[in-house]
Amino acid sequence: MSSPHEGGAPGAGASGASPGAPGADAVAPVVLISGAAGGIGAAAARRFVAGGWRVALSDLPGERLDAVAAELGGVERVAADGGRAPDGGASGGRAPDGGASGDRVVVAAGDLRTKAACDEIVAAAVAATGRLDCLVSAAGVWTEGPAEETREEEWERVLDVNLKGLFFLAAAAIPHLARASSGESWSLSDQKSPVLAAGEGAVGAAQEGAEGAAGARAAGGSIVNLSSDAGIQGNNGAAVYCASKGGVSNLTRALALELAPRGIRVNAVCPGDVETPMLAHQADAYGGGDPDGYRRALLDAYPQREAARFTRPEEVAELIWYLAQPAAAPITGANMSIDFGLSAGV
Repeated sequence: MSSPHEGGAPGAGASGASPGAPGADAVAPVVLISGAAGGIGAAAARRFVAGGWRVALSDLPGERLDAVAAELGGVERVAADGGRAPDGGASGGRAPDGGASGDRVVVAAGDLRTKAACDEIVAAAVAATGRLDCLVSAAGVWTEGPAEETREEEWERVLDVNLKGLFFLAAAAIPHLARASSGESWSLSDQKSPVLAAGEGAVGAAQEGAEGAAGARAAGGSIVNLSSDAGIQGNNGAAVYCASKGGVSNLTRALALELAPRGIRVNAVCPGDVETPMLAHQADAYGGGDPDGYRRALLDAYPQREAARFTRPEEVAELIWYLAQPAAAPITGANMSIDFGLSAGV
């Protein structure tokens, strides 16, 4: 059984400088991460920031998203529809210079269960940064239980978050990712949504390593979807979740074929059980009062036997990061397992 998931050359930026040019923070590659308040989404955000990318965080508004944003440097935020955030963050105005902010982290909170919300999230992220090079869809919810006891609203909740929202985020991102793949120049004058200004804060320190902004590169436009081992194999007692993640895996293949002529790569990462707060919730909610026993039962299915452990979010994030890099240019349409061999027998 698997755990839930939380939840060519890049185009020139507004200044015309390439992302690899010294001092080109404002045109460094940009990744939009949904589910950014969850274990895997937050780990992916840390990895991209450390690699010199700018990051747009998206999730439901709340303390968890605020904590990730604060960790990465402290962020002023507005709603994806352009309204002022409850905490008094940035309003709907543009950055003082009227162009793309060179800041590293922006927030576009929203509920991705409707197409309109997905459109607004992507538009807000692009307006804030001036470009989009990669979409990481890490939002997801888990459910399990007998099929005959499944409520219609539970089916809709899981499919809306895990599959519908993922699809419409991708659909909204495609034109922007195509521009990243084509090398077309970006202009903020084309953007209609408000700029989300962000503070650099602690993020600057993360750029001091070898992978600073001057070396950040993207392999054209790309999408990385979070599927699951449950998107590859059936899991007993998790039919609804398996349906959603099976949809993600096959959608990934279909989009990869459709978007390849436009230079956009589409891949899925398929983790097994990941040591996240959502795995803890899963064990508490479905462990029958014995969350430790629930966790042990999951590990009993692993081929490592007594040496089995859960995958760490940082390990999944490293694979997500790799799939957005130039070295991964030949990889598209792949569903890449990262599950200690849990699905190897399929």
